[in-house]
Amino acid sequence: MVDLPSLGHFHEGLSVALTSNGIDIGLLLGSSPDIRSERGRDMQLLKETQRAKVTRNGAGQVVKCFFGPNRHERFRNEVRVLTHLNHAGCNFVPKLIECDEEALCIVTTNAGACVERISEAKMVEVFQGLAAFGVRHDDQAQRNILYDHRTGQFTVIDFEFAELIEPAKSAKHALEKLEQLESLIEQELSGDLN
Repeated sequence: MVDLPSLGHFHEGLSVALTSNGIDIGLLLGSSPDIRSERGRDMQLLKETQRAKVTRNGAGQVVKCFFGPNRHERFRNEVRVLTHLNHAGCNFVPKLIECDEEALCIVTTNAGACVERISEAKMVEVFQGLAAFGVRHDDQAQRNILYDHRTGQFTVIDFEFAELIEPAKSAKHALEKLEQLESLIEQELSGDLN
């Protein structure tokens, strides 16, 4: 087991084991006083659906609480994928700060603001960047891309349906997406030229 605080991005008590099948996560036992004390106080609502409520706390961090069908699985998957991406050094996803398995809530860094417009080609490129880190985002929609004005880059959020993929699958997927991206760029260029 690797203690995640030594990686610099995680709450004390969260641990991870790298296995041949991926990453096993040991979540905090019991409730986290930080998440529970912040919930309801100085919170700005960012998004609320039947599956999740996303708020920003007074420290500017994002708190996501999971609801609805398969909430435990979606919570664990989001923690697993974010842990993997953070450990791999992916700099265009939020950093996982804390998680509370009992409350089914995570706290992450703020990854930016909603994107109002993005070309299809750029969206494919942004999601494709995850493949280099062994992740396929299974909800590739504009609502899951933010723009971080501090860093000047697009960031990807919402990993509850994402999956870790093997490097061979990742490379094949990357080639397929590259072909799609080239096709989209050609379409956009031909549209601009006509």
